Formats: sequence, structure tokens, C-alpha cells
Amino acid sequence: MTSRYNKFWQDRVEIIGEMLSQASRDGISKRLDISEISQIDKHLTWHGFALIKGSRVVDAPMIHMAVLADTVVREKLLIGDCNRYRFIVDDQPRLTVYRMVWRARCQTSDKKEMSALSYAQVAILEGLLPQLCAHYEGHGWFHVGDAQVWIRRQFPYIVPFTSTTEKIVEVRASNPEKCCIDIQYALYCASAYKSYWIESIQSGKRVIPLTKNPNENMVYSVKPDWQKHIPDHHRVD
Repeated sequence: MTSRYNKFWQDRVEIIGEMLSQASRDGISKRLDISEISQIDKHLTWHGFALIKGSRVVDAPMIHMAVLADTVVREKLLIGDCNRYRFIVDDQPRLTVYRMVWRARCQTSDKKEMSALSYAQVAILEGLLPQLCAHYEGHGWFHVGDAQVWIRRQFPYIVPFTSTTEKIVEVRASNPEKCCIDIQYALYCASAYKSYWIESIQSGKRVIPLTKNPNENMVYSVKPDWQKHIPDHHRVD
């Protein structure tokens, strides 16, 4: 099976290289119809995700995306490029490449800055957060648990969990071919609550589309002008 995926992606190396060049320049590539991949195997869904930086595959939990990521690295399509790129396959299925534009940060008690979420989780959030905001806009307060249900329904390849009850190592072990995100922590950062935030890698502008309820745990609302608080974002997935 892997060898058949190898040939599928190898046959498209040139156009994938062009998509990466476009994503590097514009932040997002054109979409590529990959419906022929359904001739290799029968899947209920072809949704997929991979994150690559240079010669390193950061994350690629599904086999068809892992082979794609390995092909990009083997062909040295990103040598000398310091950006991170996320590869998304939708349910059509179509492939789109995005240059990663956000990072999550926090400040320690001694005023030092450090990473607050892994780049793999932030890459998932880049595609997820704008759609979540659009869904909950005007709905008032919503609970993280409600968001979990909505995410599972809208994004079958994403497993949203909460760090208060689960550990990411255990979640990933139980869901080896899915993307895992600590949605409790991710939304906490997206509200810039206390010493946690998400910011644009390029401009440093903060990504703050949510407001955290100060009196209830894991409860948020979407700001009326939330789109203004998502800088450097290139279209939702």
C-alpha cells in the first residue's frame, strides 16, 4: 500500500513544488484535485494533515499524508526554507498547502517567553479557529465541551481533548492516524488570558478572537469583530 502512495505522490512532485513556492510567496497555494487517490484504497474520508519544516516531518499521522511528507523531504523541496508548511486534504479530496503563520507563546513567572503549544497543534488551530469563530459568532458563551462535539463532527481527522482529563501521549496512542489538539489550552491561548497568547510569526500581532469568561472555567465567547483579531490568516480550510 505504501508503495502505491509513493508512486501517487512521486508523480505529482513537480506540481507540489509549485504549490510550495506559491504558499511561500502568498501564504496559500492553489488547490489540487487528488481524487485519483481513491483508486489506491477505499477510505470513508480522505481528510488529512501534515506539517513539514525543511528536511523534517513535524507531524503526519495518516498513512497517505505520511508518504506525502516523506516524498517532500526526500525530494528536498524545502531545503533552505525556514518556514513550516501544513498540507491539508479536504473531503473532495483536494490538497492545499499553507505557510504556517502563527505560534503560541506564554510568559513564565520570571518574565521569560517560551512556547505554549507545539507547532503541530498550532498548525491544526490555524485551520480550525476561524471556522469555530464563524460557527459560534453571535451565540453568546459556549463551553469547551460543546466545541469538542462540533469539532469532531466538522473535522473527522481531528481529536480535540482537554488536558484536565487526558494526556496528549495517551490520546495520540489511542488515535494514531488522527490529529490531536488540546482544545482547552488552545482556546485559552486564543483568548490571550493571563500570560498565554497566540501571535503572528511575521508581524508579532496577537491572535485574540475569543473572550474568556472570568467567572466560569472553559467558557468562551466570540468577539463581534473577531475577524479583525486574526492577523495574517489566509482563508479557512
